[in-house]
This record gives sequence, C-alpha cells and structure tokens, in this order.
Amino acid sequence: MRLGFAHAGVLSQFVEVPIKEQHHDSVKNIEHRAEHAWNDGLRQLGARLLPIPDVRHGDLLTGLSYGAIWVVRRTRRSRTGWEGIAPLAVRVTPDPADPGLAHIEGWCPDADCGAGGWISYPRALLNLTQRTDVLAERAAEAEERSRPDGNRRDEQRHAVQEWLQVVYRSLRHDQILLMVHAQNIRTFWPWMQDGVIERDKIRLGHAPPRPLHPGVRLLRVRTGNGNRGETAQWWAVAKPNQAKGLAVHLWTTEDDTERVFWSTTAKPGNFKTPKGIRKVGPNADMQAWIPDLVELAVLGCHPADGDDPEMLALVAHHLRQPPEYDQDLRNPLPLHLARLAEEYILPLVDETEDDVEAATDE
Repeated sequence: MRLGFAHAGVLSQFVEVPIKEQHHDSVKNIEHRAEHAWNDGLRQLGARLLPIPDVRHGDLLTGLSYGAIWVVRRTRRSRTGWEGIAPLAVRVTPDPADPGLAHIEGWCPDADCGAGGWISYPRALLNLTQRTDVLAERAAEAEERSRPDGNRRDEQRHAVQEWLQVVYRSLRHDQILLMVHAQNIRTFWPWMQDGVIERDKIRLGHAPPRPLHPGVRLLRVRTGNGNRGETAQWWAVAKPNQAKGLAVHLWTTEDDTERVFWSTTAKPGNFKTPKGIRKVGPNADMQAWIPDLVELAVLGCHPADGDDPEMLALVAHHLRQPPEYDQDLRNPLPLHLARLAEEYILPLVDETEDDVEAATDE
C-alpha cells in the first residue's frame, strides 16, 4: 500500500487496527498511537519544530544547518525479500525568520535532480520508491553474477563512499553539523572506526585524509541498548539518604582536549519505574526501563576559527529533544529523520512467470 500510494505521488501513514487478545492488547493505547501517527504524517510532509539550544557561543549557530547520513541495509529475510543497501542523506535548516522552525531536505542522486541535489523532504521520500526499483534491478544482476560475499561487500563499500563524495562535495559552501551513526556507517565507511579516524580531517575512498571543508563539522553518534551494548547504561549520583535518580545532562571529562561526550535524556512518559528499584535484591523480578548513554564524538570541527567541540555536542544533545515529541529521541533529530526515511525503501522482487502460475494454481 505504501508503494502504491508513493507511485501515485501520495505520502502515507498507517495505524495498526486495535486488537485485544490473550497476550496482546493494542486497544488501551490506541489514542497514543493515533497521535503519534498524525505526528509522523506531519513529519513526512516536512513540518518539524527545532529546539533552540541555549549555548554560550550564540554566533556558532548563526547559519548552521544539521545533516545526517544513514545507510539502509536489507537482507533476504526482509518483508520484500530484497537484499541490498541504500544510502540516505537529510539536511535540516533553521528558518532564518524563526529558528524554531525547520526546513527539511533529502538528497536526490537521480537524473530528476540533474547531477544530484537537495530537494524537499516529502519529494525525497517519494523519490526513494523510484530509486529502490533501480536498486532491486542492480541486486538481481549481482545475484546472477554470483559474487562471493566478500566481493559484494567491497562493491557496497565502494558504492557508498562514491555516493558520500558527491554529497560531501555539495556541502562545501555550507555551514553544517554533519552526523553519522557509528554502528550504521562504519561497515561502509571504515574511516568512522575507532583507531582510524583523525581529528578534524576526513577521508573518502582511497584518497588520503584531508582537512574538512571550512563550514563542515563532523559528529559521530554511538548508542547502546539493542546495538551490541557499545555504550554503558547511564547513572546518576544521589544525595545522602535520598532515592537515586536518573539525571538529564550532557556529560564530559575534566580534560578540555577531549572530544567525546555522553548524552542522557528524561525517562519516556510511558515507562513507570518504581522508586528505589534495584537490579538485585527484592526488586529483581520487576519490569523497568533501562537507560543507556548516547555517545557524541565531535570528530571534526575548526577550533582555530572559534568552534567549541562541547558546544557542538550540546547542540546534538538538544536535538534529541524536539518540542513536538512527547519523549526524547534516541538519535538527534536529523539522524532520526534519515532513519525513518527507510520506510520508503521497499523494492518488490519481480516474480517469474513460473512463480505466478504456481501461485495461481494454489
């Protein structure tokens, strides 16, 4: 249905029909889910509010936009049976007249956009359905050639970095904070791996590392729960004789040269954690929300031009708290929008005539 609407030029959003069964009850939260569905529909139309970070260097935000790179990965076990990758890019620009409003764009690499360019987020979503038809054809051709997995991975890595070079070149005149997700990107962009990255530089493809474009800052996000536990569960220091809480803050070290920060946000409103709960002892069998640290690493900026890595991390921290959401996001807003765009990566695998006949006989 989503593909059908998209090919007709219409964006779509769905709400699951409420069902109440023995171990499943989606009736009691239908209002909550419907509200989020409306909110997500507005998101697809490009209507977004931006938190306005309260930072010491207000001039740092003047003309600054926020970008995100996300690589969609599908396996044969996905709902369409298609196996392949699709890189996405999103740019969020504050309205000069009202910084609390956002202008959202997506990257279009197709001929419809000339040599590639930034187009409105709704149009970019619809464009993804056309792109994925091409991606499916390429995947089928690769399958026919029966490449070993290693060679296929190298081809995917080459394709993503070639795509990254074009997107990065389009930002050379921008003032932008570009974000990537560690677990999502490093397979295709090895430069993002620990021990490889060099401060305030960038490397794409086989070219040697070089300084970032003057207006580009690079920030890497790493999350914990559900992603192989690469960051710790977070903590808070309690006052004597008081219940331990969960502090909301941006954390750093006392070392001013450090570029790694940790972001903690408020507990989601739909989770109710009893006070004084412990992992061990009499509360061990109780259900509770388990928070985790979100790592924000400022990999590249321009300190000589006045950039402050802590302020850039604070901006990303605030972008996890958009005003129109009733709970904080795991990723900063641009990464969140890029990840949700993969809803439109739904290529259909063409059936052969034999498959169609067999299905008809059944």
